[in-house]
This record gives sequence, structure tokens and C-alpha cells, in this order.
Amino acid sequence: MAVSGGIVCSQARFEQSVQDSMVSHREFAYRMQLAYDRMTEPRFHPLFEETFILADVYIDPDNPRRFYNFSGDLSGRFFEVMAAAAGRRSDYHKLMRDALKQQRPDVRFGDTKLQFTADEIGGEHIALLWGNGRFLVGLMEYYRHFPDRKVLAAAIQLGNFFKHTYDACSKPEVAEKLTGMGAKGIICFTQYIEGLVLLSEATGDRSFADAAAKTYHLVGEQGTQHSHGYLTTLRGVLMLYDYTGDRAYMQFVKQAVDALLASNDMTIYNSIKEYFGNP
Repeated sequence: MAVSGGIVCSQARFEQSVQDSMVSHREFAYRMQLAYDRMTEPRFHPLFEETFILADVYIDPDNPRRFYNFSGDLSGRFFEVMAAAAGRRSDYHKLMRDALKQQRPDVRFGDTKLQFTADEIGGEHIALLWGNGRFLVGLMEYYRHFPDRKVLAAAIQLGNFFKHTYDACSKPEVAEKLTGMGAKGIICFTQYIEGLVLLSEATGDRSFADAAAKTYHLVGEQGTQHSHGYLTTLRGVLMLYDYTGDRAYMQFVKQAVDALLASNDMTIYNSIKEYFGNP
């Protein structure tokens, strides 16, 4: 009992020291500032310039940046997080114009050879969906700050592409095929809920949110899934609740979060690992 009590006290002191450090040393503000500095100043490497940022939509074999096949992942997140600080990037709007030129004839970003049929869908298809989902959120955040009709038009087309992929990606045999594939698992499909809700909010077209409502349950339980994609999906479901007022979405998120908090996937730092179910 004494040992157990000592462990509890030690953990409490540790958690308090972490909290004190975060507050007294302004750790959070420092790290956020560092993140913005990395994307706006030339003294950091890799340098966040056009060929690096847009490599996942250019798809240039001579510039094979890592994760380029997650088409729109890094570039979309860049447009999302920098929208509120666009003044610190003189090329921010040019980068968006250049990125939009890479939208393919079938309105996706990335490899057009990937056909979204149930028998063909595999890891590369899912990687493309993940990147396009992150890019859609980037487009919508850009549009929120800078209402550009061309950006919204590209986002609407991308939203329609996601609606088109639903029939194949939602088949049970596809979900089974993607089980255990981690960062190329079903979460790459369900994460685009977020962007679809943003589209409905911006356009008044409820069909995008309706497509999201059909999709969210496919994420299933946390299991051994990629945690980032799983939590991104839950965020999208919470946005569905905000958009529709339907408490079923709130209940879904609450049950999922309660299960996560009660699981061994939570660390003593109140954080989670990259993959659920890791020992």
C-alpha cells in the first residue's frame, strides 16, 4: 500500500511539474512560435519552399519527397495552418494558385492511374484519399480567410470526388482488406468527414454533410488503428453534430473518447502513441 501510495504521489508531483513547466516557461507558446518560424524563415531545414511544400500534388519522380503519395497531406496542412498567418509568407497565395493547377481532370490531386473500385483499392488509393482529405480542409480554411471563388470551386469538385468514392470504399470487403494497415487503413477514408462538413457550411449544400453522415461509422473501434486519423475522424463527427444538432453524433464521439481514456493507449503524459494497441 505504501509503495502504491508513493507511486501515486510521485506521479501527481510529476504531472504538476509538467503543468508548471508548461505555464511558467511558456512552453506551449514557444513551441507554436517555433512551428511557425520553421515554415516562414530560411534558417531551418528542410526549407519550406515550393518544391518541398507542393511535392505531394506535383507528383514529380525527380523530386520524390517522402509521403508524396499522400497527395495533398503536407501541402493541405500548410495551407490550413498558415491561413491565419499568411502575411508571413509573401508566396502564400501564389502557392495556392500553383497547387490548384495540379487538380486532375477527374478533380482529384495525385495519381490518376488509381481506380477506385472495390477489387482494386489498396494502400496507395487510401494514401491518396488521406492527402486529398487534408487538402480539402486546407482549401476550406484558405477560403474562410480569403473568399476566392476558384478555391471554393476546386473544393466543391474535390468533395464530389469523395462522394463518388464512397460506394467502393464502404464495401465490407474493402474495410476488411484495410484492417491492420495503420496509416493506410480505413481512417484515411473516414477522415474526410471534416472537409465535407466545412463544404456544407460554406455552400449551404447539405449533400456533403449527408455523405459524411454515411461514412463516419466505418471507422469502427480504435483497435490497432492509426491514432491521428482516428481522432481526426472523431473531430469530423463532432463537426457533424455542430452542423446538424443530431445528438447521435455527439454520443458516438463521447463513447469513443470514454473508451480511449479507459484504455491502455493513454500514457502518463495524457498523450497517445501513433498507433493504438502498441505494447
